[in-house]
Amino acid sequence: MTQGKNPRNFKKKGARKKQQHPFAKKNWYTVLAPSVFETREACLTPVTKGTGGKREGNKLKGRVFEISLADLKKNMPEMSWRKIQLQIEAIEGSKCYTSFYGMSMTRDRLCHIVKKWQTTIESFVDVKTQDGYYMRIFTIAFTQRRKTQLKATCYASSCQQAKIRKKMREIIVDESKSVPLKQLTDKFVERTIEKRIGKECNRIFPLQNIYLKRVKMLKQPRFDFSRLMDMYSDKAGASRVVDEKVKKQEAQAFKVEDKKEENTE
Repeated sequence: MTQGKNPRNFKKKGARKKQQHPFAKKNWYTVLAPSVFETREACLTPVTKGTGGKREGNKLKGRVFEISLADLKKNMPEMSWRKIQLQIEAIEGSKCYTSFYGMSMTRDRLCHIVKKWQTTIESFVDVKTQDGYYMRIFTIAFTQRRKTQLKATCYASSCQQAKIRKKMREIIVDESKSVPLKQLTDKFVERTIEKRIGKECNRIFPLQNIYLKRVKMLKQPRFDFSRLMDMYSDKAGASRVVDEKVKKQEAQAFKVEDKKEENTE
């Protein structure tokens, strides 16, 4: 041992630093969903705290969340197989504002509707909304037996399948081109497009289990904060506020008229 050194002060080799929990360096943000969905606060998301002049918001922008429709719409527990994708576009304080980014189905639902002795008809088309969003929409449907049919199978001919695919594309483009993204999202949730496809394609061949299999966002317009806030505006709530204002004005008008009659007497 070297003279003049205390062996007790020697540090042990391989000594580890005190480990810190990973989430101690993170902040939590609330993810908000557009007004089409009843649940406004969809979920929470963590992000690493900003250091060295780096902003936390830059790490959050563009983050995509996949949430079940049953969680976003409380009155639709049977729609748990529908997955909605929301993307963060703007951040204010600890709140993240999202917009619709895509839609898909769970694999178990897709496997459940695929059966034998019927024809599977699939189609897709690219659409552009009124406010400049480009999307690719995939559709799937299955042929159905007629009520008076004795045959076990219900196969559609290639000519009938081509007509049905063409009709599907026409309906999807017609429903999408004249509305903004907010109204189109409402159509996706309420299944308006599927109902129309089933009604109009019934003349060619009866269909069942008609679904929008997938919706993929291809291109988005330049970011506009006012357009994003329109997705969070509730027209029904605004109309209720207007009705209340009108009632208050009418009530005040009646009070003024009553006072005038009392003064004249």
